[in-house]
Amino acid sequence: MAHSEQHILIIGAGLTGLLIARGLRAAGVAYTVFEREEVDYQGRKEWAMTVHWGLPYLESLVGPELAAQLVQATVDPSLDWNASPAYPGAIFDGVSGELVKRLDFEQKTYRLSRRKLRALLMRGIDVKVRSFTIGLYAR
Repeated sequence: MAHSEQHILIIGAGLTGLLIARGLRAAGVAYTVFEREEVDYQGRKEWAMTVHWGLPYLESLVGPELAAQLVQATVDPSLDWNASPAYPGAIFDGVSGELVKRLDFEQKTYRLSRRKLRALLMRGIDVKVRSFTIGLYAR
């Protein structure tokens, strides 16, 4: 089956679903994204992730226009994210609070907000909201 004949269904407009949609769009493959909740739903707790060695891959996947805007998805866009981190990362034991390991990042590192990154990735992506997947059948 040629790319032009394929149509991919993506269940969920989270970060992974939206990144898959962007990759498919760049490859010229038709897709539809389904999401059960409203796009601006705030019911889940906010969390953030540190992106360091994977940042070049993320930038290439989202393309130059969105890559230039990734800093807006950081937890604090007012910081100079192109400089080395002012403090190294650290992993602490959740029970004792003792330091388990220090993380030194030598490359550009972003601390990205899930909510902000999702909003950025959603730009230009048509998401069918309030869609519930009951089952899929192959023909």
